[in-house]
Amino acid sequence: MQLEDVYKAIVTPEFLDLEKSFMDNVKYFSDKEKHIKRAWKYAKKLNLDELPRKRILDIGTGFGYFPKICSLLGHTAEGTNLKNPLFNIVNRHMNVDACIRKMDDQRIFISGKYDIITAFQLCFHKNEGREWNAYEWEVFLRNAMDMLSKDGLLAFEVNRPRFLKEAVRGNYHYDFKGLIRIWK
Repeated sequence: MQLEDVYKAIVTPEFLDLEKSFMDNVKYFSDKEKHIKRAWKYAKKLNLDELPRKRILDIGTGFGYFPKICSLLGHTAEGTNLKNPLFNIVNRHMNVDACIRKMDDQRIFISGKYDIITAFQLCFHKNEGREWNAYEWEVFLRNAMDMLSKDGLLAFEVNRPRFLKEAVRGNYHYDFKGLIRIWK
């Protein structure tokens, strides 16, 4: 599968009709090429085009481009969003299992185990205009690790991972080159 195939699978005539209905939310519609390309890049960085079937959770999935690509590659993928009902409309349109989930005290309330948990372009880690501190990241990571399968992987992209680095140091295996990868 190539990026062009992915784009055609996502940007259908029905998707374009949906886009016309919600042009006030231009970030995800008008920049769809950029967002689809970025989601494809993440899938390739995680070798999802080469891995056997995985169960994947994408935190803060937005329009669901990443889970959609995962499913096109043969994986079971779902996403979560904190708010914005428009995301649910688009997710349903693309047959992406995503819904608004409550997140309280850095805990995501989801049941089940995942092989891979992703979160790209994180914004939920900002609280009232400030970044999470190391303790807040630790609480989040413990919760996320509990949701991972035995050999599971967390993969994140954050703009300033300073406090995240403090939270993982000494607690988990990690790699901060490119995508932030954390595993048990």
